[in-house]
Amino acid sequence: MDMPSLCIKNLTKRYGENVVLNDLSLELENAEVWALVAPNGTGKTTLLDCITNLNSYQSGQITVNGIDNRDNAIFKKLSYLQDASILFPNLTGLDHLKFVANIQKLPKTRIKEIVSLTKIEKFYKRAVKTYSLGMKQRLLLAIALINNPEVLLLDEPFNGLDPSSQIELRVMLKEISERGTLVILSTHFLGEISQLTDNLLFLKDKKIVKKIVEDEFLIYAIDTTSNDQSLEILSPFVVSAEIEKDMIICQFKKNSFDDAIKAIQDKGIKLIKIREHINASEQMYQRLFAQ
Repeated sequence: MDMPSLCIKNLTKRYGENVVLNDLSLELENAEVWALVAPNGTGKTTLLDCITNLNSYQSGQITVNGIDNRDNAIFKKLSYLQDASILFPNLTGLDHLKFVANIQKLPKTRIKEIVSLTKIEKFYKRAVKTYSLGMKQRLLLAIALINNPEVLLLDEPFNGLDPSSQIELRVMLKEISERGTLVILSTHFLGEISQLTDNLLFLKDKKIVKKIVEDEFLIYAIDTTSNDQSLEILSPFVVSAEIEKDMIICQFKKNSFDDAIKAIQDKGIKLIKIREHINASEQMYQRLFAQ
């Protein structure tokens, strides 16, 4: 088995008598995108801070590709994107990149590469105080990626972004993952997550619950030219199905969606509309945190 990109063993973090993380363990082995999801105030940021050793913890061990997170060498493997408050408004984006590249002893050519990768060419030579929030987020991403990290952590990266900036960030995170980086982001934007990744880390009862969205969690609303007949046809393919407000609301069995739709069409019934009725990640969240 390959060495995990991130390995957390028996992590416990307390603030005084308040236990935030309790004997938490987690291994992530693949260069994928994972979303860390939990209600506000339950320890998402604390966990990310512990991984980067920005926040001390009482017990446990954290390694990134075999390197202990208390070793300064970790920052050649790991980057952490926080909020825009760390930026200096009177400096340019280029100033920030030069500063980080100098600390990391990186060649100047790396700045050019990362500017192109994060698509900040049009504004990176301007002062940060002239940037929109989306521009700041892209600069932060450029800073985080300049050392070509194997693990990238992001704390609520979609906060405050307009829809266009959210789309741009989502596309970039997918590209980064495809280049081999393990991406972990904390978020409460469950709708956005469904378009980015199926890999979910729920922080519940001070521990991680690891979930992957699969077909059996998908609930769709379907409208056809004959909903009553379609409801009968769907019976072998679904866990449950009912007509609600002139739509068929159905939960499909695993890997049955395509066959179900074909069965309806083979009977000469036309599909008028198909949409996801309940976002899969939202459904998981509701089930888990309603317990």
